[in-house]
Amino acid sequence: MFFLSILVAIIIVFGIASHLYTKYTFINVEYQTAFSATEVFENEDIFLYEEISNNKTLPLPCVRVDTELPEGLRFVLRRREDAAVAVRKAEPRRKKRGPVTSRSLKSQREAEKPEAEEYLRGYVQSIFSLHSYRKITRRWRVTCERRGVYSIGGTRLVSTDPLGFFTQSKRIEAPSGKRATITVLPKPLDLSKFFAATPQPTGERTAPRGLVSDPLRIAGSREYTPLDPMNKINWKSTAVHGKLMVNVEEYAEENRFGLILNMQSRSHEQNPKTPSDPQSVELCISVCATIFDMMSVGSVPVRLIANAPPEEAGLGEDHTIMIGDSPVIRTREFIGRGDMIEALRLLSVLPMKISCPIEKLLDAVAEDPLWYAEGGNLIIVSPFVDERMINFHAAMKKAGVRVIFFVTGTSKNAPIIPEDVEIWFRTYR
Repeated sequence: MFFLSILVAIIIVFGIASHLYTKYTFINVEYQTAFSATEVFENEDIFLYEEISNNKTLPLPCVRVDTELPEGLRFVLRRREDAAVAVRKAEPRRKKRGPVTSRSLKSQREAEKPEAEEYLRGYVQSIFSLHSYRKITRRWRVTCERRGVYSIGGTRLVSTDPLGFFTQSKRIEAPSGKRATITVLPKPLDLSKFFAATPQPTGERTAPRGLVSDPLRIAGSREYTPLDPMNKINWKSTAVHGKLMVNVEEYAEENRFGLILNMQSRSHEQNPKTPSDPQSVELCISVCATIFDMMSVGSVPVRLIANAPPEEAGLGEDHTIMIGDSPVIRTREFIGRGDMIEALRLLSVLPMKISCPIEKLLDAVAEDPLWYAEGGNLIIVSPFVDERMINFHAAMKKAGVRVIFFVTGTSKNAPIIPEDVEIWFRTYR
């Protein structure tokens, strides 16, 4: 009879606990998440903060949070090697037996420490144990792999009763606010490492800044960069600032550039609206980011022209031109460091779509060269180069417009390049 009473009491307690946890598990439970930054460059790391609060008397012994990141972001996790495995790896290194000294004990302790290895994953599952009126905050390291604008998605909470018999789940809607979205900007490249020129280019080369600067017209000074010649160093300003400073000279001739970004990865796409090789187009976007960065040093105006849909990039009619029935992006001129960030933001949201064939765009440029290349300088960044582009270069040269090519795809199918064409191919090292 005594044991029966205990059994009945256990069943009653179990039933009451199950009822309480079934009904009140997620009452007054708050979950918040936010990024540590709102704007970063590619391959940079940020933090994702998770905060869960239990604002009631009923404790929560086990709450699991399933967090998933959008494509392009990855959690940076650490995998620890088992200590026993580390010891076995260290044992063959001991060549002789003898008395155990303090040095051998120290090396053995270091060998027994589990090693850590970083790896990437798109989702994590974290376990929380929350007492009454308790709040826990966790921080996850996140790497930004690709350009784009990303928002934190919804999260699922899973909780169980103390005995683990009944499971409750709840879907948390995506958070809103400034810290819920992050913009990943394309990162400028070192063009000297990724591209090589044709063997003997004999045509005129465009400079990333003005052609000639006037050393008598000094507009100030700035910090030295590896691109600056040594004869531009201002030694008085260097002594004042404690670091190398160079003169900022005004240019005798101001250059203006038109920058054409080709979203078409091949001469003939299987789907005329989507590039079949998006990686080569992504590299084109990184090259454009590099050109904007180079031009901003000397405040050289640059206008972007791209055969991508303007509406999906968030651009209005003032940045849109129509070539036939195809919309094409034609931005205002970006000048200086302040405008460079705006240009990178545009490149970060550029859709991986084609709005107009590149042949059609080049025909429109050839009909009115100085409207697209107002300063007489044109840079074409494309995944490929074909015979049509070589003929376009010859037509533009007759019109007095200098053209330079950056090709991010393979060059095995490229036509014969004339000696007067300056073209930079991607290197494979």
